[in-house]
Amino acid sequence: MDASRKIDFCVIGAQKCGTTNLAEHLSNHPDVGFCKEKEPHFFSKSKDVKSNIDSYHELYDLKSGKKIYGEASTSYSFVDEYPDTAKRIFEYNPNMKIIFIVRDPVSRIESHYNHRLRKGYVHGGEPVEEISKLDDFVQRGQYTRQLQPYLDLFPSEQIMVLVFEEFFDDQMGEMKNVVEFLGLEKEKMPDLDLSPKNISDAKVKLKNVPLAISVIKWLEKREWSWRLAKWIPIKRKVPSDYKQHLYHKMHDDILNFEALIGRKIPCWHKWGGRKLEIGAIYSGCDEEANQK
Repeated sequence: MDASRKIDFCVIGAQKCGTTNLAEHLSNHPDVGFCKEKEPHFFSKSKDVKSNIDSYHELYDLKSGKKIYGEASTSYSFVDEYPDTAKRIFEYNPNMKIIFIVRDPVSRIESHYNHRLRKGYVHGGEPVEEISKLDDFVQRGQYTRQLQPYLDLFPSEQIMVLVFEEFFDDQMGEMKNVVEFLGLEKEKMPDLDLSPKNISDAKVKLKNVPLAISVIKWLEKREWSWRLAKWIPIKRKVPSDYKQHLYHKMHDDILNFEALIGRKIPCWHKWGGRKLEIGAIYSGCDEEANQK
């Protein structure tokens, strides 16, 4: 391999914001050589980037003659766990292009909770209780903090921000924008496979099987349903009033991020409501969790 050959782009997150779909679509472009592992986590979790770079490059078919190569690792935006990731990527390739896809932070928290449920990290606790216990739920929706280390190092023209809700409203249009950002021909973008990529949205596959959907909905109402979440696409809903509480808790973060990207994202503000009443209900829950 040419020692000067570098990986060209990274999808850095955010977690539970559509990175799987984005990675899948990118991997199908004929000029893209995508990492064999969807999330190698190399620049975040590797203890010695320089010594292990050959192993990292082995995750790509660099002899395939593709125009560009890239990967997607959501941990690259975990600034609290891995604060040096942006610096490591920059030192490896200062010309790296960075793609960051984000979604309504409140909806992201609900998806994150159900992700942990499916992974077996949640054992029967109610959503409010579990979300209050773990700082990650809020931190991974603080997009300004996650993106700022990259903005401090990389030129703005090398960074692309996608909004989940807009992306899924027009996936082909958004993918053509991504392909152009990466310097490729958008006309070569093949038809997209819009089928669900995760068990988290596997219910879509069953939409024409009413009995299966009815059984899943019945199971979701059972207190013990979390025991089946690893195998069945069960989702537990976060109460609407708690979502409003989370929105007000993250309101400044949302405004800061909108200022950072230079535009409003109206659909993220749908949770606004009775701030004082909701805060009175849940503030104690958060305080109790923080004391543990």
